[in-house]
Amino acid sequence: MAFKSIAILLFFHTILQFPLHNSIAADQTWIKAGYWKNDITNSPNIQSINSTLYTHLIYGFADINFNTSTDEMFVTISDDEQIRNFNSIVKRKNPSIKTILSIGGKDQSSYAFGQYTPWIQDLTFPIESMRKNLDWVHVIAFDYYNPESTNNTSRVAALYDSTSDLNTDYGINTWIKSGFSSQKIVLGLPFYGYVWTLVSPKDSKIGMVGTGPSPKDYSYGTEAENEPFMSTDVKTKVSYAKERKLRGYVSWQVSYDWNSALSRAAAGERIPRNKIESKNEDEGDGETRTLHIFTFDEMKEATNNFSVDNELGRGGYGPV
Repeated sequence: MAFKSIAILLFFHTILQFPLHNSIAADQTWIKAGYWKNDITNSPNIQSINSTLYTHLIYGFADINFNTSTDEMFVTISDDEQIRNFNSIVKRKNPSIKTILSIGGKDQSSYAFGQYTPWIQDLTFPIESMRKNLDWVHVIAFDYYNPESTNNTSRVAALYDSTSDLNTDYGINTWIKSGFSSQKIVLGLPFYGYVWTLVSPKDSKIGMVGTGPSPKDYSYGTEAENEPFMSTDVKTKVSYAKERKLRGYVSWQVSYDWNSALSRAAAGERIPRNKIESKNEDEGDGETRTLHIFTFDEMKEATNNFSVDNELGRGGYGPV
């Protein structure tokens, strides 16, 4: 079923917290969470994190190992110094922030986890048990497509898609219809996008043919200039999470967020103009540019439920 590929739970990978807060289950605060992944070969600076924009920061990742002789599972951490300092550093700017240690990650072998799961033929989400025993779950609502899996420009984190079940709204609805409370769902936000090299620079719509991945660059929104195509959104999805009465959002990942621009957008803070450089800064007719704020319902109505007919970058909102 398509839903299984778009709503991946991290309850096996996340919820070991340090230091452990007894109040975490009772705390019903709107969650503004973000993953911070340590990269030993190119470690981002923990001090650069603007922790005031978050309620929870999640350190990734600790490794899981399995002792076959004793049937014991244990955690190993290769970057002890980073982990020791993480909690104290992020609390300098935000003393009330909660820090969580995430176990596993996409590079972790599934062997250890597999020792504690039933046969794959019988594997289903234990909704009732999850509802009773988990504080919340992270629904990974992105990576539906990428340039490695398709040469056609695609909606990598589509909120809606009338042509496919592979979209966020479908996944959220499925969770809720299964009996899982919306108040225990935290929506995953990608703080990155994928870039396709287009066969024709003029064909910048969704579904156009590309030749594979394009060189990476720092940019936001959608661009068709000079052939690359990129699509991201944050504010619309946070509005969606609030409209659906979800528990909050979790971003992947904090170190991808240049100048905290996306974190500010998600948190609803205004982004100072001098924080973002624009190659079009001096272009235009000199009139004052005005930012119009629309609610999620207004955008949904204006775009005919985010219809694919509203093309990205051509005066419409377009599906994102």
